Amino acid sequence: AEAEAKLGQTAQALADVDLIRKNRGLQNALYNGSVPANQTVLQAVLQERRLELAFEGHRMYDVYRNKLNLNRTYWGYHLPGLKESDINLNVTPTGYANMIIPYTSPKIIYYLPVEEVLSNPLATQNP
Repeated sequence: AEAEAKLGQTAQALADVDLIRKNRGLQNALYNGSVPANQTVLQAVLQERRLELAFEGHRMYDVYRNKLNLNRTYWGYHLPGLKESDINLNVTPTGYANMIIPYTSPKIIYYLPVEEVLSNPLATQNP
């Protein structure tokens, strides 16, 4: 669906998303060939992918591959110095560093799989 969205094949991309939703037992015609006015087809596909693959470690790669910023403006232990008593789910957290990480940030590195480093003497691990 992501590739189809990038190729401009809107109807097929949304049909694929709806099929995935149907296979999960969800309302299968959420998009029904169109997306909300404030969303692109790619955004709709990435949102469904985010839900489908939650907790599987794909989000960061999806975000940066699509040249999007990683938005971490939600409550969680990624916020430095956060105490449980600070959490107020009725408001968006503010005042913390690194809540939005640009896809161009030099702090973003991808570690090479250990198997690759061990099997290729020319490969070295990213620092």
